[in-house]
Amino acid sequence: MSFLTNHPLLSDCKVSEWTNWTPCNVLCGIGTQIRERVITAGEPGICGDLDFVEEQICFRSDCTCEPPQVWKNDSLCHSQTCEDMLIDASCSDQLLPACVCPEDMYLKDGECVVIADCYTCVVDGDVKKSGEIWSPTGTCDVCQCVMGEVQCERVMEEPVCEEGEEITYDDGPCCPRCQPIPPTCQLRNKTETINYENCRSTSELTYSYCAGSCGESKSKPHLTLSNGDPPSTDNECSCCQGIPGGNQEVEMRCENADGTVETVVAFMPTLTACLCDMCG
Repeated sequence: MSFLTNHPLLSDCKVSEWTNWTPCNVLCGIGTQIRERVITAGEPGICGDLDFVEEQICFRSDCTCEPPQVWKNDSLCHSQTCEDMLIDASCSDQLLPACVCPEDMYLKDGECVVIADCYTCVVDGDVKKSGEIWSPTGTCDVCQCVMGEVQCERVMEEPVCEEGEEITYDDGPCCPRCQPIPPTCQLRNKTETINYENCRSTSELTYSYCAGSCGESKSKPHLTLSNGDPPSTDNECSCCQGIPGGNQEVEMRCENADGTVETVVAFMPTLTACLCDMCG
């Protein structure tokens, strides 16, 4: 069955009766349902601003909540959390259904807790009281539980080292300090064929040598009181030097100027240790 609108400008527009309301779109709590009508005669453009869909609120039974949460249709007024424990009275007429904590409990990390627990902090399964201070293992931080929130700050200050120094942690990971860069001068081994002038070892030779750093070396201009003095510098030089402990024989094949070849025995010092010393 259709009907004709009473508006004089819409006399050529005919619409159907409203359909029945659709079922409520929720299984529990508050939802919505709609009904519709359609144009049965006339062009869509002449039907003006007529509504063809209407919506209304519907209510099903209260939803079942996981204890201790309870169902509230005006949950905005009851969804107290530890972050915001003030109840806004202006929300009492708003229907926002949800499972919420009881009025004497507060939501924290997805659980309902009493007000005292709002001010504690849970760190790696340990409960820290409000105001409690601790240092997390393996860090240089100092942390405190403040109104239910963990606040940490770094207490380690890294020093600014001078040239020739480096940061060390001999006193612990949170206590850096500047120390002179240690020398790396040490005894090492090498195997190779030895060449000397027109001679070459008959086989590869393994020998010891010293290499590495002995700290920073400097050369600064030396101040004089007379323009006639020759320019000079103050030198601070540390050299990696070897300590010989005897000789080892090396068989060499040498080519003479006349093209003949002869075998001779040469000697190479055997180094027993390395030390840092001022360069000469």
